[in-house]
Amino acid sequence: MSPGGKLRRKKNATMKVGCLSYNREGNRTMLAPAQMTMSAARSFVESGLAEINVDPSVLAQHLSIIKNGMRRLSDDPEAQQFFPYTVLKKDAMGWDEDAGYWCKRGSETKDYYHHCPEHVWDLESDLSRSFLPFLESCTNLTFWAWGNVRKLLRDIDAEYGLDIGRYFDNEYMVTRIVRYRKLLASIKEDALPHFDRDGITHHIWASHPGLMMYRDGTVHPVEETAWDRIAMFPGKKFLALVKGAHGDHGLHGARDAREMTNGDDRIAIITFTHCSLPPYALQWLQENDDRLKALADTYKL
Repeated sequence: MSPGGKLRRKKNATMKVGCLSYNREGNRTMLAPAQMTMSAARSFVESGLAEINVDPSVLAQHLSIIKNGMRRLSDDPEAQQFFPYTVLKKDAMGWDEDAGYWCKRGSETKDYYHHCPEHVWDLESDLSRSFLPFLESCTNLTFWAWGNVRKLLRDIDAEYGLDIGRYFDNEYMVTRIVRYRKLLASIKEDALPHFDRDGITHHIWASHPGLMMYRDGTVHPVEETAWDRIAMFPGKKFLALVKGAHGDHGLHGARDAREMTNGDDRIAIITFTHCSLPPYALQWLQENDDRLKALADTYKL
């Protein structure tokens, strides 16, 4: 893989996407970083949400490729076999670190693709290789998100006298492409209120409004369709690193209020950055995980 995150192959060669010797610092994307100030660190820590301006050209380069690629993947069972859902390992909490495609069917229907740059896909057929632009765009946005998260962590450490950024180095990071299919008019929520299991969630974009942050009995909608703004908020592991000192931040869900006949399915792009948990943080999360789940339940419709 080249420094810009480009994927190259020789004609008729087996394509392996990603590399096990992956190094984030050596695979920096050339995409413009977020326009971040110290106020973003304070907003993230103290209110649980940082909405940050970005160069709209970043998404302009990749959105159509990712949207079209996800629609193709979720509609084509033959293509799905090239990106099977794979559990890479389990973290200290016993939660899966995974990659690949899977779907949920039932009262709500969602298609997921988890892109982990460290994971290797064998692309041997013309059909599988036709997804290379999709994979390249996922990789570039993942590297870009890591640069933004790294800057946020440096500012948090500096502002609050902490040293937690080091726990994110070389840890699991995955970009999720999710397609919410509007099949049933009775569905009120695409994602029930919950805390993410990661350290920091970097919400890149969604095709239609829906992301809601919950705090102190209030609901705060997030502008996620704009090309010039991203949102970052804490997951459970970040709360554990600071032992919940600033509140139970990061509770969120998704509501697509459109009628089932109004427009396309909702597609969202999110990068989850995980972190290791030192003993004190692991203990805090083990002792508080059930409490956080119960808190999320109080916001369900």
